[in-house]
Amino acid sequence: MICKKIDLAKNFLEELLEHRPFPIKAIPVDGGSEFYGEFEEACKGRNLKLLVLPPHSPKLDGMMEKLNRTFWEEFWNYYDDEIELETM
Repeated sequence: MICKKIDLAKNFLEELLEHRPFPIKAIPVDGGSEFYGEFEEACKGRNLKLLVLPPHSPKLDGMMEKLNRTFWEEFWNYYDDEIELETM
């Protein structure tokens, strides 16, 4: 599963950089294992800093925390089926 997360994160990074309306110099991350290895190397290769947020600091990334909470409250709490993502 982590490998798929890395691929998804790398693909997201490529799409983001291709369609961005402004320059990106750094990406804040929560320090999860999916942000090590290949994704970290992909960011370094594009001169993007990874800003690792300290644990238990939701105020530093409030919009993402709110989005995650909304997903759980409005979707995942009511979804009972299995989820399988196709690899790209």
